[in-house]
Amino acid sequence: METHTDPQEAFHESGRQYWRRVMPWLHLLRVPGVAGSPRVLLAGFVASYVFMLFDLLTLGLTIRDRLPTLERVLELPVNFGLSVLAPNTMMYLFLSVASGRSVTLYPFQLSAIVFVHLLGGLFISRLAAGMLTQGTSPPVDQAARFSLVKFPSLMLALAFPLLAIALLAGLASGLVLLERIPLGGPWLAGICYGPVLLLTFFAMIVAVGLVVGWPLLVATLATENSDGFDAWSRSFDYLRSRILPILISAGLTLMLGLAVLVLISELAERTFSFVNLLQSRLLHLPANEIAQRANATFADGPNGFQNLWRTLGMCVIHGYILTLYWTTVVAIYVQARLSVDRIPLDEFQT
Repeated sequence: METHTDPQEAFHESGRQYWRRVMPWLHLLRVPGVAGSPRVLLAGFVASYVFMLFDLLTLGLTIRDRLPTLERVLELPVNFGLSVLAPNTMMYLFLSVASGRSVTLYPFQLSAIVFVHLLGGLFISRLAAGMLTQGTSPPVDQAARFSLVKFPSLMLALAFPLLAIALLAGLASGLVLLERIPLGGPWLAGICYGPVLLLTFFAMIVAVGLVVGWPLLVATLATENSDGFDAWSRSFDYLRSRILPILISAGLTLMLGLAVLVLISELAERTFSFVNLLQSRLLHLPANEIAQRANATFADGPNGFQNLWRTLGMCVIHGYILTLYWTTVVAIYVQARLSVDRIPLDEFQT
């Protein structure tokens, strides 16, 4: 008997695709691979190189005090929280300085670092969103232009919680200043002490939500190609309704990426050590003299090239840290979007 195959018959899906469709959270296992894809990693390398330039151009301030630096990247198990969560850490430091709780001699540099995290996050997230949803990322130049165009929308989205914090803090300050009113001022301030506590408590909640959730604004803009109002409303809704799953998913996914980072860092350290040993034996030079070449500049002669190549290599590792973070954020965003709004995982607005 002759059989015919319908050309419109549904294509056969692999076992991997089947399980990802049945259990969408399995897409989080793709994060380390997507973060290491060429285009996404190139974006992370560019962002890392910009941070390195800040390290060179800001004489008193060095990024190594707050960010994973080229040498200390190899100490990932110790610096994991500070390294991988650098964007959240920078926002916390920024709010602490703005509120007067912390003092720094370099507020401009701190603001510039936050600026680079915002712009670099848009750049990396746009590429990662394409990979996670469509299986291919947009061209690098298009993603770069997209991040520049969407940057004002991101600043507008951040303005909402910042204004809310400023308003609540201003009201609390006004009630505290009632004590300066002659005669009855202290009584009024005492009566209003409860509202001061309440206003301050709400300001702290908004501040914590901003520190934890602001990367979702970046993921929304990068995935939906929307505006600041949509980014703010979506992020607030997802954090309100899915805060615990989001935090658990972020922790587990970043721990998976950490395992990959530790392996890469160990290989990089072994590579540098082996090349140093090779140079020492073949050139008949002391090992400490070879090791000092890692810190040489072009003013010291051709050894500056060794420092340059080592630095570029470590920028790739630092770049992977950034791409791992933003790819995780985008992956969690599309998962939350599916859970709350029932939007398919392959939805991506060009």
